[in-house]
Amino acid sequence: MKKMIFTLTLLAGALSQAATLKSSPAEGKVVFRAVGKAMSIEGTGEGPQAEVIVDKTVQGTFRFKLDSLDTKIPMRNSHMKDKYLETGKYPTSELKLADVKDFKPEAASQTCAFTGTLTVHGVEKPVAGNVEIDKAGAGYKIRANFGTKISDFNIPPPSFAGIVLADPITVNVESELK
Repeated sequence: MKKMIFTLTLLAGALSQAATLKSSPAEGKVVFRAVGKAMSIEGTGEGPQAEVIVDKTVQGTFRFKLDSLDTKIPMRNSHMKDKYLETGKYPTSELKLADVKDFKPEAASQTCAFTGTLTVHGVEKPVAGNVEIDKAGAGYKIRANFGTKISDFNIPPPSFAGIVLADPITVNVESELK
């Protein structure tokens, strides 16, 4: 299963009314880790472009440029982007956060369930997971995680020299929303 963890710092004034918060790629980063039997791969990319509405719940869209991913090995980057992710054809991934259940804007720290939709490689799939939300000044720090599979997005398991990575991966996303 592919796991994604979203870490967001939400900076807003009074959240007693709905607030629309945004971020730019320069205000965060994305880190992924894929594990196989004999190796693991880690890569980093710029943060997502996001627009989130914070009210009695948290809803929004996070768009990430897949071509910004870097594993520190040029040949592996080329295979990942050209052969598997096909970034020329599918340049971005998108997470639409539909609902954060039982979100309490006034709580100092909370863990909530969330649902959403992930689009990668032109394929959209529902996702669900948990999100940890901590107050950070006038905003919130959010860490969310959910599971999915690479194969769900019509992407074959990455392989090189007979070593195949497992279908699941873990992704961490950090973004500052203002």
